[in-house]
Amino acid sequence: MGNNLNGTLPDEMCNQLPQLEFFYINDNYLEGTIPRSIGNCTSLQELYFGNNFFTGIPLTILHHASSSCTCGFVYLLFLYDM
Repeated sequence: MGNNLNGTLPDEMCNQLPQLEFFYINDNYLEGTIPRSIGNCTSLQELYFGNNFFTGIPLTILHHASSSCTCGFVYLLFLYDM
C-alpha cells in the first residue's frame, strides 16, 4: 500500500533531515542506492524500505541507527548486474 513513488532518494537526504524519526517508503517503485546520509539520522526509530528496487543498503544504516530503531527490509529486492 505505497504511494506509487518512483525514482531515487536524494544523496543528501538525511543531511537535510537529521531529526527524522519515522521513515516509511515501503511498497513503492524506488530504485538506486539508499543514501549513506541515512546514517546521519541519529533519531531514527522506524525505517521501512521493503518492496522497492534498491541496489544496496549502506552499512551506516546498521551502524549509526539508533539502538531502538526498528528496521524493515522485508521483500527488499536487490538488482545486480550479471
